[in-house]
Amino acid sequence: MRGVTARAPTFTDRPDSTRRPLHVGELGRLVEDQFHIGFPRRIWVTGRVSGSRADAEGDRGFGLVEARPAHDELMLPCRIALEAADDIEGTLRRLHDASVDDVVVNGHVVRAGGLLTYDFATHRIVFTVTALDPEATAGDLYEVRRAVAATVSGEGLPERQHSLSPAVAPLRLALVAPHDDPSLPEAVAMLDRSGFAFEVAVYDPVVTGNSAVNALASAIARAVGDRHDMVLLLRAPGRPLAAAAYDSERVARTIAAADVPVLTGIASEEGTVADAVAHQAHRSAVDAVQAVVARLQRASAQLNLALSDVRREADGGRRRATQHLVAERSSVREAATRAKLRADRARSQRRAWTRAIGAGLLVLLVVAAVLARMPLLLAPIVLVVGAVAAEQFSGRLLPSARKGWAPVSDLTFADVLDRLGRIRAQLEATSSPEEVLRLEAEAEGMVEFGQDLLQRRVARPGADLRPVHLDHSDLAAVHGPGPAYVNLDEPAGGQGRQSHPPAPRIDVSAEVPSLGLRGTGDAGARPLPGQAAGRPTEEEPS
Repeated sequence: MRGVTARAPTFTDRPDSTRRPLHVGELGRLVEDQFHIGFPRRIWVTGRVSGSRADAEGDRGFGLVEARPAHDELMLPCRIALEAADDIEGTLRRLHDASVDDVVVNGHVVRAGGLLTYDFATHRIVFTVTALDPEATAGDLYEVRRAVAATVSGEGLPERQHSLSPAVAPLRLALVAPHDDPSLPEAVAMLDRSGFAFEVAVYDPVVTGNSAVNALASAIARAVGDRHDMVLLLRAPGRPLAAAAYDSERVARTIAAADVPVLTGIASEEGTVADAVAHQAHRSAVDAVQAVVARLQRASAQLNLALSDVRREADGGRRRATQHLVAERSSVREAATRAKLRADRARSQRRAWTRAIGAGLLVLLVVAAVLARMPLLLAPIVLVVGAVAAEQFSGRLLPSARKGWAPVSDLTFADVLDRLGRIRAQLEATSSPEEVLRLEAEAEGMVEFGQDLLQRRVARPGADLRPVHLDHSDLAAVHGPGPAYVNLDEPAGGQGRQSHPPAPRIDVSAEVPSLGLRGTGDAGARPLPGQAAGRPTEEEPS
């Protein structure tokens, strides 16, 4: 192996005598100077945001990729320094009603202005952003909204929500809105003032930034999964670009797939895709809440109207029942009168035969006693006379007092009428005075019991006549991964109890009276606080 020996350098081995060698740091500064020379002023670059994130020092870093799909591999590293972020944010809010969080979002098209530099330490070109123009972002979001709207319309997604039948009285509501959105407390206050016993759950997703779409879709899905009567998607008037999540395809498909009606109250001038696929779309949160309250008011009016109809029919039913009861009582009395006449005729005939037979026996015994001259035969004569006398006066010894019949409380009015009919049939067939008295007493007891049934003086088995007491609690909201539940059953408007006059006593021995109804039955009256369809109030026992 040949060794290496030191030798004097030749002319060709020496560096250029006119230039000295550069150190690494000097080379880096030269490269930076060339960038300053080539790009001395602010330049504007348009691209699609990718990988947006904040580092430990508070700077926001992201990449701008070529907006055209064929050039996705080209990416420009960008940085918004912490000291420049406040100036950019102020300019956006003052001139465009926008925010950095609305513009620098993954997938959004951004036009950014800044200085191009070279970071020799990381061997990267860095674009330091000093200004943002949201016009390019707004134009791209408009095209995205049109494309998503065309997609959901072509697949017929809006028809899914439109085909749902909402609850007649939707009392369990889910409000989907950020916890700092002004529309949320306003909606809760309106529901509280309505006077209806709403049960409200609040879901507060993040609707700006990179996670806005996923957070909003997840909140809607949770609200639907908790089986509420309705889901209200609310947003107060605000920055136009901040509503981009409501135009996303994922949010639209989540709403369309819901099996409960979703109402939107999104304050947006141009409307959103969420409005297109919702069951009902309203221009504000106030309009959406008013629609729900109006539905409860219609349900309350229907309930009052149904109650008025029931009371009217009950009035007619009581009149007919009273007439039937009076007719049955008259029939029973007529049957009892006929039975008494038959009993009297039978008793008269029996007494006549008894007197005739007794007279014949008496004559025979007297003749036999005279002919035989036997005084002992006078004893049978006394017995015959006593028997005849007992038969003649036995009807007068029957008790005149009638024992009342105690009916059992599990009889219905139909049972009473059926029993009166059977008593009438028994009276038609009997000739016994004792049986007539017993049946008459039973009939009077039945009539009295039927009268009590018509006047609601008999407690029916299994009827719960205890008043309903409602608990009222204050509004309580808990923000977190789960919903916040709010009880809104506080009575509003100073509504107090309503009292109804008792039903008048029905005198079935006189002509059929006009029966009064309990309550007014006003179809336009507001419901009692806490009253819902099919639920008795304190004054109306079931």
